[in-house]
Amino acid sequence: MHSIRGTSRESNYEGQDIFSDLPDVIIGRILSILPTKEAVRTSILSKRWRNLWKFVTKLHFQDIEPYRRNKIDKFHFLDFVYGVLFHLNNTRIQSFSLYLSEKYDPNHVNRWLANILNRGVTELSINSEKDLSISSYSILESQPLEKLVLKMKLGFFTVPTFVYLSSLIFLKLSGIIVICNTPSNDSKNLTLNFPVLRECEIVNCSWLNVEGVTLEVPLLEVLSIKHTRSLSPDFHSITKVCAPHLRELSYTGHGHLLRDPTLLDLSATHISSAYIYPWHSKRETEEKTVLFVCELLKQLNNNVDCLKIRWPKELWQFDEELLNPENVPSCFTSNLEEVKFRKLKVFNMSCVLPNL
Repeated sequence: MHSIRGTSRESNYEGQDIFSDLPDVIIGRILSILPTKEAVRTSILSKRWRNLWKFVTKLHFQDIEPYRRNKIDKFHFLDFVYGVLFHLNNTRIQSFSLYLSEKYDPNHVNRWLANILNRGVTELSINSEKDLSISSYSILESQPLEKLVLKMKLGFFTVPTFVYLSSLIFLKLSGIIVICNTPSNDSKNLTLNFPVLRECEIVNCSWLNVEGVTLEVPLLEVLSIKHTRSLSPDFHSITKVCAPHLRELSYTGHGHLLRDPTLLDLSATHISSAYIYPWHSKRETEEKTVLFVCELLKQLNNNVDCLKIRWPKELWQFDEELLNPENVPSCFTSNLEEVKFRKLKVFNMSCVLPNL
């Protein structure tokens, strides 16, 4: 009798669908781990699962197959994204990620963004391999945003003279041309105020219709700026960074893009490590590149524990006039304890650092 009852109990447990007994919201969070397309496919499992995907809190769309890398038909992709957004049950979405390998009408992308931002999304990522212009005002008005990634081949982003995002912690911009929308008589100085931003990466971005760009980031710890494209003189780069808690700084690019390095306000910042990689182009002489680096180093004001400078391949040796002690940052002559050189043909250190 005991064995019969035990067998019956075991069969009941074996036939039980544990996941189906979970609340809809919990199943939705589990399905959020999957790519959105895979989450939707669970609707064919049973009647119980037909609508559970509508409770997902994370959305990831891409117009290529994730494993085979085959491109998805554009019309099918558009229908899929619109269908998912229309049928979602959740009023709040945690994250939205969009990867586009083809060129799309920006009106579609802007409609998707408006839908998602109205749901209080906190993490937003758009990656486009083609040129894409998106509406910036809906993003700039979304104060719940904590993570923002905009990576494009070339994208246009129109902003007012003052931008404030109260919750933004992580920011990455790549391939973006920021256009400052100001009346002709108003100041053309752009201020980006992100009071809780901790990490910022800016790659091949430029600023149009501005005279200066100020980044106010009192809690910023990691800053990376990279310029590897040649820009028109009408374009500017960031000229002032107010980051008293900066720990890591990385600057890669052409010296002429940072118009006046004396405006890079880092004097009150103690930086654990700094990495500088100046790019040398036909538009610049070797002397200008070296002097630019020296000016940039002066702004660090002796407040760097570890400094790494990687010279371009073209700069194998320095002329004697470039070794003028007046051009050498004071930190080199006062605080420097260790120097390492690699692949340097000619360098007379005795005339620059006699006490090393």
